Amino acid sequence: MSRAKLKARQTACLSNLRQIGVAFSLYQGDNSERFPDRRDLKTALGYRPWSDWPPSDPRAGWAAIALSNHLGNDAVWTCP
Repeated sequence: MSRAKLKARQTACLSNLRQIGVAFSLYQGDNSERFPDRRDLKTALGYRPWSDWPPSDPRAGWAAIALSNHLGNDAVWTCP
């Protein structure tokens, strides 16, 4: 039973990552094949270099905001 629950969680996480990848692809399709560059959001959220960020820093949330039109659910950003 425990192994089945673990497998279900792994499958859910992989599905979330796939959905994020699809959202990036859709975003690029709508924006001349470019990745989002939301410097305004990075500044508003208190941008710092990647090497300075703690793992749970909310300033990394710019991607969720930039892809919000292409993702149906914000729950894809967390694994169960």
